[in-house]
Amino acid sequence: MGTKGKTGSLFFLLAVCGMFLAPAPSQREYLKTGPWYPADPGELRKLLNQVFRSSAPAPRIFGEIRAIIVPHAGYAYSGVCAASAYRLLAVEQVDRIILLGPGHRSYFQGACVSSYEHNTTPLGSIPVDIAVTRELAKSDLFMVNNRTMQYEHSLENHLPLLQYRFGDRIPPVVPVLIGQANTDQIREIARVLRSWVDQRTLVVVSSDFTHYGPRFSYVPFRDSIPARIRALDMEVISFIRKGDIPGLIRYQQEKKPTICGIRPILVLMEMFADREVQVHLVDYFNSGDITGDYGHCVSYASIVVTGSQKTGPLKPEEQQALLQISRRVLGRYLDRPPDPEKVTAGLSITPRLRQKRGIFVTLRKGRHLRGCIGDLEGRDPLVLGVIRKTRDAALRDPRFPPVTEGDIADIQVEISVLTPLEKIEHYGKIRLGTDGVLIRRGSRRAVFLPQVATETGWDLEQLLSRLCLKGGLEPEAYRDKGTALFIFQVQKFGETE
Repeated sequence: MGTKGKTGSLFFLLAVCGMFLAPAPSQREYLKTGPWYPADPGELRKLLNQVFRSSAPAPRIFGEIRAIIVPHAGYAYSGVCAASAYRLLAVEQVDRIILLGPGHRSYFQGACVSSYEHNTTPLGSIPVDIAVTRELAKSDLFMVNNRTMQYEHSLENHLPLLQYRFGDRIPPVVPVLIGQANTDQIREIARVLRSWVDQRTLVVVSSDFTHYGPRFSYVPFRDSIPARIRALDMEVISFIRKGDIPGLIRYQQEKKPTICGIRPILVLMEMFADREVQVHLVDYFNSGDITGDYGHCVSYASIVVTGSQKTGPLKPEEQQALLQISRRVLGRYLDRPPDPEKVTAGLSITPRLRQKRGIFVTLRKGRHLRGCIGDLEGRDPLVLGVIRKTRDAALRDPRFPPVTEGDIADIQVEISVLTPLEKIEHYGKIRLGTDGVLIRRGSRRAVFLPQVATETGWDLEQLLSRLCLKGGLEPEAYRDKGTALFIFQVQKFGETE
C-alpha cells in the first residue's frame, strides 16, 4: 500500500487513464489521443511498472489460481491492490480470461456482452473470445450492447493490467457486465458461464468494496470509521471464503454494504459452488489510508481463489521438489512448527504441486519402517501435505519413538501420492500390488497402500482379513454389505540409500 507521499506524484496521470473498450481497427479507427488516458503508451507502461513494484509482497499461494477479485478505481487508489493479485498469476497456465464487472452507467437486467472482436488500449489490442460471446448471446439472460460495454470502467481499467501481466501472450478475453439480477438469474448466469470454465480459464471479477460517505448515500456510522468499514468488508469476505451464498445475500439485504460488484461476486461464487476452492485475501486497504479523508472513501480488496487441477503423475523434477521439502523438514523443523514459505524457498512449486491430493510419507531406517503417516482425503495441497505428514511420521506415529536429530542421517524418505478414492461394490475388483485399499464400517476404518501386498506376499483374502483386523473389525467383515471398500492407486518415489 502506497503512502500519501508516494502516490501523490502519480495522481494526475493515473486519474486520467480510464481505458475504453473499442471495436477492432477494421470496424472503427482506434482513437490514438483523447482526454481519458495517456496518449503515449510509454507513459502508461511507466505507471504500470510503478503500480506493480509498489504492490504487496507476493505470498506463497498453495493451489492453482482459478479466479481473482480485484478493484477497479483509478490506479492511484486501487492499482497497487489489484496488482497484488495479478502478480501471483501463472500466466503460462491461462488460455482464456472471463472478465466480470458491474454496470455503473447503464441500467439493464441480466448480463451484457459486446459484438467486438478486439478490445483496445494504448498498449495494443486484446482479442475477444468471440466463440464464447456469440454463444453467451444466445441465452435470454445475455444481451448484446456495444455502447453499454464501451464506456464501463469496471472492465476497462483491468485491460492494461492484464496486458502488462501477460505481455505478448495475453489470451482471449470474454468481457461480461452483470446488471440487475435476482437470485435465480444470478444462478442461471453462473450456470451458462460455468460451461466455459476449464482448467486453463481464469475468472477475473472486478469490484470495489465499501463506498462510504454522503456522496454514496451511505453513512451508517460516524465514529471509528476505518475500523467499522473494515469490519463490514471482512464480514463479506468471510462469506466469500465459506462459499455461503445465502448468507451473503442476507447480509447484503440487512446491512446493505455498498459493494458495487456484489452481483459479479455472487456469480463467481455460484460458478464454483460445486468445486472445492480456497479463498485467500492478498491485500486490503482504504482510499482514506492514502488521502487521509475517511469522510468520503472506498475500500479495496485483492482476493485469490485457488482450486485443484486434474490429477496426474508427477514429473521427476516435481518428485524431487517434494523429497527436498521432506528432507528440509527433517533437518530443520523437528523441534518447531515449519514455515511453509521458508521450507519451499528456492524450489519450483508447479501448479501440480499445489493441487490437493491424498499423500503418505514413509520414513525408513535401512530396511526397517521408522514411521508412516498420511492423509487419504487430500485435504491439503501436496506441498503442505508433505510438510505436515513428514513431521507427523517423524514424531507422531504411535508405533515408534519420535525421530531424533541423531536418527536423521540414516533415514530415507518415501512419498506416496494418491489418486482420488473410488468406491467398489465387490472386493474381487482389487488388483494386488496395484490398488491401495480403504475399508470403512461405521466409525472404523483402515488402509493399506498397494506395496503392502507386494512386501508381505499375502493373497487377496489374507490382505483384506489383515486390513479388517487393523481397523478393529472381524476378519471376514470385508464380505458384509455394510462394509464399504475403496481403492486408489499410488505414485511412489523416494530417496536412495
